[in-house]
Amino acid sequence: PNLDRFAQGAVVFDNAYSPGSYTVPSFLSYMSSVAVRTHGWDYPFDVRFPKPGFCARADLTTLAEVLQESGFDNRAFVSNGLLHPKRGFPRGFETWNAFEVQGLASRELTKAQARFRDREVVAKGIESMESWEPGERHFLYLHLMYPHLPHEPSRAVRKELDLPDEPKRFSTTD
Repeated sequence: PNLDRFAQGAVVFDNAYSPGSYTVPSFLSYMSSVAVRTHGWDYPFDVRFPKPGFCARADLTTLAEVLQESGFDNRAFVSNGLLHPKRGFPRGFETWNAFEVQGLASRELTKAQARFRDREVVAKGIESMESWEPGERHFLYLHLMYPHLPHEPSRAVRKELDLPDEPKRFSTTD
């Protein structure tokens, strides 16, 4: 009921499509309005990201940068470790997981410091919104891992598609 109430005053998309097959290319595409094949980060789960990350693409402008230039206070809270600050993802944000972005790329951060759990992301987002004053301009980006789960159909979907009640579990010996 809360989402339905929120949706009544929001723009609602009936269909959504991911521009990439995993987080990094998708994030870069929707933050820059550039197709995955154009920005080139389409190799999955490769830790050899270009250095210094997305910031090296000076020819691309991010949504956060455009909003920042227009006077928005940009904050991001993420639970996905792939969006690590060393890879340049905070470009255009003032804060990234409660860290000031200025000088963040040079700090030594563990994965645990660089990301929050989903509950923390939501709590920090709410806390951030509660601090806003009328007339201020804000862009709040929340990135959650929970919507990725489950990786198997629910019982209702299995029933609807006439699939077995319990999905087959695969092991390393299969």
